[in-house]
Amino acid sequence: MASFQDCSAITAKDDRLYTFSVAEDWLQGRTAFGGLSAGAAVRAMLEHVPEERKLRSLMVSFVAPVKEGEAQVLVSILRSGRALHQVEAKVMQEEQVCLVLLGSFGAAHEKYLAMEPPAAPHLPAPEDSLPMPFLPGVTPNFTQHMEYMWTVDSIPFSGSQDAHCQGWVRFKEGAPVGWPELVGLLDSWPPPIISTAEGFVPASSVTWMINVFAEVPEDGFAGTDWWMYDAECSVSKDGYADTQGQLWDQNGKLIARSRQLAVEFSK
Repeated sequence: MASFQDCSAITAKDDRLYTFSVAEDWLQGRTAFGGLSAGAAVRAMLEHVPEERKLRSLMVSFVAPVKEGEAQVLVSILRSGRALHQVEAKVMQEEQVCLVLLGSFGAAHEKYLAMEPPAAPHLPAPEDSLPMPFLPGVTPNFTQHMEYMWTVDSIPFSGSQDAHCQGWVRFKEGAPVGWPELVGLLDSWPPPIISTAEGFVPASSVTWMINVFAEVPEDGFAGTDWWMYDAECSVSKDGYADTQGQLWDQNGKLIARSRQLAVEFSK
């Protein structure tokens, strides 16, 4: 099986166009895992910004499925300002736009108005939490690459009263974690709304925004580190569910905040 790094690796075709290849084991139903496609696009975007400018925010619109096989990433610099690089990327297959991403990359300021984030929740240790195994034909293909340890009872399709996901996650391959991998980790959990379903209900992302507060080491974070995730659905109407999520490192340092709109297809 190909690792996240292998499948999100990009090959330059010219100074703006890149390709990556989606393997069958990284699918999520009929499309590639969204975090993989977004991660590949972030890799391409990083080729166009100075090293001192880090990913601060990413907005993603999921337009069409990304199928197994080769996909392209087309990068455009919208603006290179004094404070920020604004970069657009489009993930495409067969001339169809599949994802549109807008990334904001900025250097740290010497002076700024500081406000500390709320403390991370106190979770049981990963070894004391509930593992979510990969179940072929039930859980998405890409989850065979992930280790999940749940710390709440509201697991998917359990008919829970709580639309809540919480627990620990990491890639099984243990490779270093950089910006693209963080994007993948943050997108790896299911929409919390499906925890309220009493049976299988398909769901997919429509739009997704993340704000990043991490400083990634030059060689990446250790691949064996666990990452703490917590997300809740605040409202669901007409088949569209709003989710707010947060990702912390294993020491409780806030890494990123997320807001996502998912569509679900109850029958």
